[in-house]
Amino acid sequence: MLRTKNEGRRRNLTAAGIQYGISILNGLATFVGLKALQHMSASDEIFSRLSIIILSFTTFQLISDLGTQTEFLRAYHHADRHDRPRLGRLLIQSRLLLGVVVLLTAGLYCFASDFSEQMSFSFLIYHLAFIPFALISSTDSIFLARKQFSKAIFSRLARILSLIAFIFAAYQLPARAEIMSPVISTLTFTFFAVVMWFFVSKSLIAENKSSETSFPKADEPSTNSKKLNQHQRSYNQGTFIAGSALAATIIGIQSAHGLAAHSLLVRMLGEQNLTIFNTSLALATPAILAFQTLVQFAVPHAAAWAQGTSQEFMSSYLKFFKRSVFLLILASAGLWTSHSFGLIEWLFPRATEKVVPLCQLLIIAQWAQNCAVPGIVVWQYQRRIRGILSILALSAAISLFAQWWWHLRLQEYAYMLSVFLIGFIPALMTVSLTKRSS
Repeated sequence: MLRTKNEGRRRNLTAAGIQYGISILNGLATFVGLKALQHMSASDEIFSRLSIIILSFTTFQLISDLGTQTEFLRAYHHADRHDRPRLGRLLIQSRLLLGVVVLLTAGLYCFASDFSEQMSFSFLIYHLAFIPFALISSTDSIFLARKQFSKAIFSRLARILSLIAFIFAAYQLPARAEIMSPVISTLTFTFFAVVMWFFVSKSLIAENKSSETSFPKADEPSTNSKKLNQHQRSYNQGTFIAGSALAATIIGIQSAHGLAAHSLLVRMLGEQNLTIFNTSLALATPAILAFQTLVQFAVPHAAAWAQGTSQEFMSSYLKFFKRSVFLLILASAGLWTSHSFGLIEWLFPRATEKVVPLCQLLIIAQWAQNCAVPGIVVWQYQRRIRGILSILALSAAISLFAQWWWHLRLQEYAYMLSVFLIGFIPALMTVSLTKRSS
């Protein structure tokens, strides 16, 4: 029995390593892709537009999920095995609907950012990929729910392949890269989704469906049992929808702030003048990945934090905070050391002296955002819904007002002030209010 437990633990660690490795590879692929674009783009203006498109994927990926994965995993865990296929189909339907929402949101973002007609077309074509991506990500979620962690990597693989296709198109067709790169990227997602449907998703759904309908004749449920089962199924689906709606509201507020703040920046500077800013963001990618990794290790413990006393929460949060500060110092030291040895100019030839201080402030802003995550998650576990929604809405309003007030004078720095505040205010309020609670 001990051997079985050790083997299970070893499989889980291996699967977690695969998940973590693919996530890191995904982030580094974006970093490498932007570096490649710096070398092959014909001008700063073209790089600016192409980098806007690539960097938008992460934000819109949040909208394509809107908390459905967390709630699906929770509902799947508590559901009867005969009800799980229905939850899987509900997840796919929800993700497909969210793919349409992504496309509509992308259109609003194009209008708010005052994109040119060609840029708007390219941007919408690129985000059309979130419709086939819905099937890919849903398959990953089902594998995660079944604890087949090493198989839940298709959405990340699709992202890496589409990025390679995007860069390849830019290299082969430099004069038409602004149109052809998004088209080729979306076609890559579509092809990947079709292949997955025939070789993975279809058989996975059929396997689930067969388990749903395979009742032994000797154990045929009675009429009352059927009614109870139907009630339980309705309850599970209702819980999934209600929980997803709450998570969608939280993520929706954060995503709406991010899109509004960035569209104000783009409208002010112009779609062709973001080379310096996007280069700074590319340079900050390793630090952002480090902060996200720290959060991923901390969030699974949030349930225990929520059940403990306020003193226990503060003790756990202080450990997390100290580690985040250590990463902030390490990332900042790495940035300035790289600059002193000329590595930044080698990595990104379009970089100027303005890039390094911008990158430093971006790292600080992202650090503040990640510091807010544990408090937000703990309040979700404690069902302090009105409180967390009020804090997030207030933080978003203050942040956007500060950016709007200072945007003419501070320009990119006003945007980073907004990003910092949307993290600092929730972190300060959730932690201080949790500390005061009994």
